[in-house]
Amino acid sequence: MASSQMLTLRIATEDLEKLDRLAALQGRPRSQLVQEAVLKLVNDDLALRDSERERLKKRLKPAIKEQCAMLDRASFADEHRSF
Repeated sequence: MASSQMLTLRIATEDLEKLDRLAALQGRPRSQLVQEAVLKLVNDDLALRDSERERLKKRLKPAIKEQCAMLDRASFADEHRSF
């Protein structure tokens, strides 16, 4: 299970009142609304996604290079062909 930490926010009074009304309309606690909004922001952020993709590409580059070299040396189909 993932660990969690407490986060304190400063929100303008009028925004907090709107959040309370929204929470009441949906019948959910405002903390749940805030958690869902933050989670959506983090998961949908394109810059973060692009950064993660570049990190993975950099990490996998040697393995991809090695695999391509193996495929260039010999054809798998030629070595394992049976008649």
